[in-house]
Amino acid sequence: MMARCKYLLSGWPLASVAMLGILASAARVCRADDAADARQTAKDFVQAVARGDNAGAKSYLTQEAAAGQAGRFVDALVGMLSGRDRFDQASTAKFGEQAHLRKVDPTGQMIKQLEKADANVNGDTVTLSHPNDPNPIKLQKISGTWKIIEVGAAKELQRTTPLLEAMAKAEDETAREISDGKYQSFDQARQALNDKMQALAPTTAPGNPGGAH
Repeated sequence: MMARCKYLLSGWPLASVAMLGILASAARVCRADDAADARQTAKDFVQAVARGDNAGAKSYLTQEAAAGQAGRFVDALVGMLSGRDRFDQASTAKFGEQAHLRKVDPTGQMIKQLEKADANVNGDTVTLSHPNDPNPIKLQKISGTWKIIEVGAAKELQRTTPLLEAMAKAEDETAREISDGKYQSFDQARQALNDKMQALAPTTAPGNPGGAH
């Protein structure tokens, strides 16, 4: 993409007013390319998280972000999603194929949000956000590659990360209890998980884990 921009911007006599118009058009093309490339990086990041690929997801972050709060958030989010899978695996092994939480597609929803997000290009930085969105995704081009430097507001990550970690712990604990025979039915196991989730945030619960198909 950088080579394409350099090609578009090279060889034009700056004295020509007409050429200045071409330069402006070329700059818009470059900004559009930057926005598209940054948006694709954000999509790839979301898909890696959904696959449970912790290392892969972090590879889309800058080293500083991966070593900081953003990296811990990724760990927690992957852990929570993996915990749901382990709960489902324990449930189906104990109670049958229909015994699993109602599946949602957070990946598809997040991809759609990214596609609709406004892209603010400022040099080698792109911010993807929605109006009044307190948690934009911010990316920076480093050595020609787009990397995520922020996955949300620091305050929000500090609030959300411990909750995700606790949710993963509740899912794993309930999965072990299912395997140990503590529950006589999937409904009992699902209710136990619901109760644990509600106890984590009684006034601002992140959402009901769902029902069986």
